[in-house]
Amino acid sequence: MTAMGTLTPAEKNFLSHYGYELLNHEYDGPVLTWTQKNRVTALDMEHILAHYQALPDSSWEERPETGPDFPWPNREAVLDRNREFKEAMHQLGYSRRG
Repeated sequence: MTAMGTLTPAEKNFLSHYGYELLNHEYDGPVLTWTQKNRVTALDMEHILAHYQALPDSSWEERPETGPDFPWPNREAVLDRNREFKEAMHQLGYSRRG
């Protein structure tokens, strides 16, 4: 288990591929294929994605040189991890407005 609110290198790699494939319309790319197969949506990862996007070294502009890594075995693991980030954001005083 990683520290709450800290992305693992595998998670960063996955999210980097996710954004690149999405923004470049590579809907049959390995990460988007995995998300479709496992019924994982952007909303399922919303807090993970928000944390990734806030990192100074996050980028979706260029294809990642390595990977993709698949840090979660299934949708339930993604939802559990997303809950960890939601709780971390709550503890830091962030709240979703909408």
